[in-house]
Amino acid sequence: MQLIVLALTLATPAELTNQELEDAGRQAVANDDHRTAAESFDALARRQLDIGEALPWTIAATSAWRRDYDQTQAPESLCAALDLLRHFATEHDHPPPDVDEYWSLVEMKRTAGVSCEPEEEPEVLPPRQEDPPTPEQEVPPAIPTPTLNLPSQPPTQAKMSKPRKLVIAGGVLTGLGVVGLATLAGQTANYVPTIRQYRDHNRDELYQQAYRQETAMIVTGITTGAVLVSGIVLLAVHKRLHIQPNLSGGSLRGQF
Repeated sequence: MQLIVLALTLATPAELTNQELEDAGRQAVANDDHRTAAESFDALARRQLDIGEALPWTIAATSAWRRDYDQTQAPESLCAALDLLRHFATEHDHPPPDVDEYWSLVEMKRTAGVSCEPEEEPEVLPPRQEDPPTPEQEVPPAIPTPTLNLPSQPPTQAKMSKPRKLVIAGGVLTGLGVVGLATLAGQTANYVPTIRQYRDHNRDELYQQAYRQETAMIVTGITTGAVLVSGIVLLAVHKRLHIQPNLSGGSLRGQF
């Protein structure tokens, strides 16, 4: 089989039949021999008179010529691909199968500085579609940014005066004292029934419970008294709390 393929490869395309050219081209494609494949498919494309039969071989040959040029950078491969496409357009009075591919090969030829004969383009070949120029966009004038005369240092917040701090502290302590009095009243309300039960039953657990309640009442009373007195003193010093005597004993009136 290899001897047959070798004989087909060494023979010129004109000496081979269409079937032999097709077999040689397909075998060359399998062996990555792009030059042999291009020559076989090129000969097949030029022999076909009907456009339907020439079309597939023209596409296959053009692809093989381009692959050979990409691999070897041989100028004759690039020229052969262009010549085949021009032959297709001239013989069949029809544009080549892939016009974009044709113009791509022309651009490759121009970039590589390759000269091919002939250079005339067939009349049936559509002109190259040039990319439309990108319209220039007008840049709007820059809007001036207003400058703000900002101070070099941010303004500092006014510090709270010492009398103001004392007034706030007095108000807080007075409020806590009032809460402490309410707590003491609740403890007293629980203490009184416990003492009565202890007096009636004289049990140790009632005595322990009353003792704990009494201790809590003492602690709460001392703490509440100290906090309340401190708050009243601070407010009275700064004239925020007024003590007014009345028939029931007295009243407190605060100003905040």
